[in-house]
Amino acid sequence: MDPEQQSDLDSTEPYIPTLRYTTLSLQNSKKLFEHYRGCGKRTRKHPETIDQMKFGSREVLHCFNPFILAFLQSPKEKRKSGGVSFSTPPLDRIGYQLGGFEDIAKTFRENPGYLKLSTVDFALALRTIEGPNQVIAEDLADQISVRYGSFKLPLLISLRGTMLKQLPGSNYDSLGFKITEHTQVVHAPILNEPGYFLLDDLDENTCLPKKTKKERQKGDLELITLGSGLTRVYINMYGDIDAGHHDLGITDYSSRLFVVKK
Repeated sequence: MDPEQQSDLDSTEPYIPTLRYTTLSLQNSKKLFEHYRGCGKRTRKHPETIDQMKFGSREVLHCFNPFILAFLQSPKEKRKSGGVSFSTPPLDRIGYQLGGFEDIAKTFRENPGYLKLSTVDFALALRTIEGPNQVIAEDLADQISVRYGSFKLPLLISLRGTMLKQLPGSNYDSLGFKITEHTQVVHAPILNEPGYFLLDDLDENTCLPKKTKKERQKGDLELITLGSGLTRVYINMYGDIDAGHHDLGITDYSSRLFVVKK
């Protein structure tokens, strides 16, 4: 595997269904939380990394991180005498899926107030194999190499379509990420160009700016990046796009679930 070779991903269009965002109803929020937490005697005891999602006092779901979002898209293995079966992922059970790059970018551009004072995780950024979160970075690189062949860094990996997996050696309760056919994987050179941008310059194929500039002007937003390793990518409370945070497990009450109907 040579991540510096020319990649098939440069010319491969990402998987982007035409969908628009929605806000979960109270009923669906409760259902999703029940599927996440389990009910009665079947209440799940999650590893600490994913045991953070909250149903807030205002009956709104809070406290997400990339692992929780992957969990909500992951089937649970059931072992019986007749063999192994898999349950329907929590989001699928209520007929929703995470928003993809296009969904979030269009919402961000057309209705930025919808995301105001919230943080929305939507991707992982793979800048280098070495560095922060190296165990997970190596595993993701191997998966991408098997699926796409050679690739070129940096890569943007959507959380939509990405599932949870066991990964020995991971600092996050031995959890990692599983790439699927619905994961959007895009070569994103702009991740090497931190700086400022206008909302009109947002690329709907990546939910990243098409270009950045060094000097900040009134109305500009910021693209924040980290020089190495694997980081999370999210829209922060100020509307900036932060791809420089290497703690994949932390969360708080500002984090918001961005979903679309299937």
